[in-house]
Amino acid sequence: MRPLAALLLFACTSAPQATDGPPHDAALRASWIAPRAAERHVLITLPAEVEPLPNARTHLAPRLPIRVVRWRVEPGTEVEVGTPLADIESPNLASLDARSRSQRRLRDARQGQLDLGVGTEADLAAAEIELAAADAALRDARRTVTSKGGGSTWTSPVAGVVGPITCPQGSEIQADTACLTVDRPGEVRVRAWLPERYLHRLRDPQATFTVSDGRVLGPLTMVGREPSIDAQSRTVGLRFAVDGTDLLAGTSGRLALSVQAPPGTFVVPASALTPLDGQDVVFLRSGHEPITAPVERLGLGTEPKTVVIRADLPPGSEIAWRGVFGLKSELLLEEDRH
Repeated sequence: MRPLAALLLFACTSAPQATDGPPHDAALRASWIAPRAAERHVLITLPAEVEPLPNARTHLAPRLPIRVVRWRVEPGTEVEVGTPLADIESPNLASLDARSRSQRRLRDARQGQLDLGVGTEADLAAAEIELAAADAALRDARRTVTSKGGGSTWTSPVAGVVGPITCPQGSEIQADTACLTVDRPGEVRVRAWLPERYLHRLRDPQATFTVSDGRVLGPLTMVGREPSIDAQSRTVGLRFAVDGTDLLAGTSGRLALSVQAPPGTFVVPASALTPLDGQDVVFLRSGHEPITAPVERLGLGTEPKTVVIRADLPPGSEIAWRGVFGLKSELLLEEDRH
């Protein structure tokens, strides 16, 4: 059982001891707990997105001009090497094939002339070079384009998951124009943008990532920070490692960024805090009269329904965490009588 949970259970099952002097009904009904020194607190919760590792994303582009007749994949489709990506039209593929055949016939003719003693070694060597170039161009085009039954298909040279597709169906695409990405699943990290006003409080940062489907991952370790502040948003990009996950690039969620708590801070149930005259306060048990102590709320605790506060609390203090409304009402009534 977590330490705070154990304290809460003890507070629920242990009735407070009555003290000498006039009884305060609200104090007797309240539940009290000893605040615990804080180790970490949630600095801020940010929108976040999953991005691929730099070497885990491949940008795919055709090796020759094509027209996309029909895409056969969509974002999120898993592909293997050779999986059809799109039905295409490519007049250049036919011309490359014709050029290769033509250069081969020319090379064979130069070889025949040399055999008859009417050609030269230089003519044959030039024909061999032209044939090698034509064959290389054809092989390069056929790495990702196959022809069958009068049609052509663009195929994937890598395995992974398809990302955004940026070339519209029906569009004419020049060679080497990137049209889509393929990511290797699992090789990702989480990125969020931190407002610059929080940078000076970034002590030993960790994070918990809540995925849009409800899963919670963490704690995550920060592995990178942008070298400069974005001039428009005044934010800095932070990146966190994610190991052993099936997250896809582009997945969104929320990142709870936690930092090391400074000295003189305590973790308490969120229900212990209440506003009084514009200031957050907690109720301390002192003799037979509860008293208030001002506190500074630093952020959420790392455990559910807790907050981290900075306050000047006497050693051995106990604070009310349940029945706070009754204590506050009784205090305000007493002030009205005076």
